[in-house]
Amino acid sequence: MESFPRPVALALTLFTIAGCASSAGPADSPAPQPEAAPVEEAAAPVEEAGPRFASETPVYSEAQATRGRDLYDVECATCHGPREFSGTSFLRRWSGGPVGSLFGYINGSMPQMSPGILTYEETADIVAYVLSLNGFPAGNVELPSEPSALAEIRYQPSTGR
Repeated sequence: MESFPRPVALALTLFTIAGCASSAGPADSPAPQPEAAPVEEAAAPVEEAGPRFASETPVYSEAQATRGRDLYDVECATCHGPREFSGTSFLRRWSGGPVGSLFGYINGSMPQMSPGILTYEETADIVAYVLSLNGFPAGNVELPSEPSALAEIRYQPSTGR
């Protein structure tokens, strides 16, 4: 079976459903014609609102990851080694979920001796560093520091890992 991008697959599904519905009426009544506009309107938000995957789209900058590493060295390294934030066990725990979950965990419960002292910007920098530890590509944009924006980005490694 051929695989289509999500918006195309949704449009094809809606088109197929509309086509089936239009031929399901009595033989002597004219078949209603599906309107093209609802299919286009339904497909567009999926593309815009769909999650971005950190392995496919750079979601942090190199400068942000460097700031995160420097902050990690001050706030995190006394209790945690970088290996805790990378590798199979770490990826198994966080893969598939939103980056916002990792962000929320760090922001609300770290550092262990003074939980909640990190600002959203500092937490985003640390999460960018964690993404870099796991080989996710850096780009030109910084990882957002708003939890609602982070809910749209999935922590998903590529299948080659």
